[in-house]
Amino acid sequence: MSSEKSRILDNAQQYTIRGQIQKAIEEWKKLLTNSPNDANIYNTIGDLSLKNPSSTNSAGEAVSFYVKAAEIFESSGFALKAIAVYKKILKITPNNKEIYLRLGNLDCERGLIGNARENYLMAAKLYTQDGFIKEALEVYRKIADLDPSNLSVRTKIAEMFMKEGMKNEAIGEYIKIASEYLKGGSKEDAEKIYDLILDLEPDNISAIVEAGRFHLENGKVESAIEYGKRAYNLSPDSQDVLLLLVDSYNSAAIYDKAEELLLKIIELNPGDLPFRETLAAILFNKGDIGNASNEYFEVGKEYLNQRNFEKARLMAEKAEEFSPDMINIQELLFDIYLLSNRKEDVIGKGLFLARHFEELGKVEDAREYYLKVLKEDPFNVEAKERLDETEVKESVFQITETEEDTEEITGKYLPVP
Repeated sequence: MSSEKSRILDNAQQYTIRGQIQKAIEEWKKLLTNSPNDANIYNTIGDLSLKNPSSTNSAGEAVSFYVKAAEIFESSGFALKAIAVYKKILKITPNNKEIYLRLGNLDCERGLIGNARENYLMAAKLYTQDGFIKEALEVYRKIADLDPSNLSVRTKIAEMFMKEGMKNEAIGEYIKIASEYLKGGSKEDAEKIYDLILDLEPDNISAIVEAGRFHLENGKVESAIEYGKRAYNLSPDSQDVLLLLVDSYNSAAIYDKAEELLLKIIELNPGDLPFRETLAAILFNKGDIGNASNEYFEVGKEYLNQRNFEKARLMAEKAEEFSPDMINIQELLFDIYLLSNRKEDVIGKGLFLARHFEELGKVEDAREYYLKVLKEDPFNVEAKERLDETEVKESVFQITETEEDTEEITGKYLPVP
């Protein structure tokens, strides 16, 4: 400690002992010149200000210094010290809305949800009493976010928004309430909320789509289609609207309309492969097996190019299920198995393709797959015998250790690295 700081502290202590509080405060303030962010100094000045008989606003002055001290403690990561100072402030000003809000925020950061809720509720109550409704609503939203399933709080928020003429905000809360009812299995309550929303705003796209989804999930397909049409008339390019109609038409076995709308979605989102998966499923549902198989095949290739081997395999195996005789599908599966290190599948599919090409008289293609099988399983009897029978020279199929290290396996559908 410097001699100057020591001198100031000694003077402050002497003034305090003598009851000369104002002079003690002035001494402490001198320390702020070199230590402007020392929370302890502000806290001490706050304590002294509260005892200052010469001030006409000792409480107000004390609060201002306490607030500064608490802010510095909080920003420096000393949450407990900040909370202690905020509680000092509440003893002086028990209706201080801002302090209750700050305490709630600190409790949230520390994971003390019960304490946070208590402080937030007090802040919201005080804001409401003083006529600061928008501020109260923001605090109630914080409370609702602490416990989304507390529907009484969310309902209160929605009602307050309506009283304030904030219809969009009220609808947003009602949608959250309906969602929570659905999560809890209260379907009738959810339906009532959706009806309430549409009474407030008949053209609310989100509410119409959510209501349509609700009806679809509860087996009311015709109602879902009607909601979908209603939303489509308001927003024909909305992806949510289009998907509602696609799913509704698909459930109603109106596959042509489902396909038509899904193609529109794909046109708007050409790189979104899950939509193309849905298209393949719809094509299958309508009995168009050839195009369904082809779509699964094309989607499988795209997933392979993205090196998403698991999705590529699922799509290619779907295509194989519908069109087992399509060799390009079998070749795609071989490449997928190879890249995803599915050794047994590589051997099985490789032998299958080699036999197929051998039967067609395409000897070179057959040899290529026999060699690939041998790279995975150098002792595979069938592959060795078939190479012998096609009179391949020893130098062609005998893979040396050096060649194994340098040989590049190429496939028709392997992705570009």
